[in-house]
Amino acid sequence: MNLADWGSILGAFTGFILTLLIFSYLLGDNVLFRFAVHLFVGVAAAFMAAVAFYSVIWPRLIEPVIFGLPVERLLALVPLVLSVLLLAKVSPRFSGWGAPVMASWSV
Repeated sequence: MNLADWGSILGAFTGFILTLLIFSYLLGDNVLFRFAVHLFVGVAAAFMAAVAFYSVIWPRLIEPVIFGLPVERLLALVPLVLSVLLLAKVSPRFSGWGAPVMASWSV
C-alpha cells in the first residue's frame, strides 16, 4: 500500500467516527455530539478564512500594495486603511476610530 491508500483509509475512518459522533445525538445531547459539532464549525470557519484570504484579500489587497503600479497601490491603500480602522472597533479605547467606517458618528 502506498501513502495515498493510507490517506484514503484514514479519511474514511475519520468520517465514520465523526458520523457516529453526530448520530450520538439520538441518545441525547452529549459531549461527543458537541465535540463533533464544534469540530465541524471550526473546520468550516478555517476553510472560509482560507478561501477569503487566498481569493479576495491576497489578490485584491496585498498584491496590489506590494507589486502594483503606483496608482494601484494608492487605490489598494483605501480599503486597507478602512479595514484597519474597522479592526480598531475591537478595542474600547480605539473604537471611536472605527466610527467613520461604520458611518456612525456617535461613540
